[in-house]
Amino acid sequence: MCNMEYDSHSKGFMKAERARIGRDLGALQDLAVRTAPYWEKALCGRCAGNDSPQRCRRHLAEEISQGVIKDLSPHVSLVDDIEKHIRMYNRSFCHGYHGTDTDEDRAALISAVGWCSGWKTLLSIVEAT
Repeated sequence: MCNMEYDSHSKGFMKAERARIGRDLGALQDLAVRTAPYWEKALCGRCAGNDSPQRCRRHLAEEISQGVIKDLSPHVSLVDDIEKHIRMYNRSFCHGYHGTDTDEDRAALISAVGWCSGWKTLLSIVEAT
């Protein structure tokens, strides 16, 4: 939307109210708090500054190239689990499956973003609650 220069003065689909809702972090913060027990297991120890062995994509690639990580099986398992729950969440939007998603499925959205792009921004948003 930014690249397309949509703002409150744009004509057509973009309305000021929609832009305001898009900037409001409240829904994301609520989702993060409600689903924390599920996505916290995916936290990258380096991003979070703790001793978790999990790694986001960037830190995993870095540690593989440095020879720090040789066994990828725990990381493959994590990504497989995230993918499984993203599929369940996605399916809940299909006719006949509405309401079948769980908090664990919704938490996979946060886990996927954290794994793909790192956790620092997400953690700062959650800590702001």
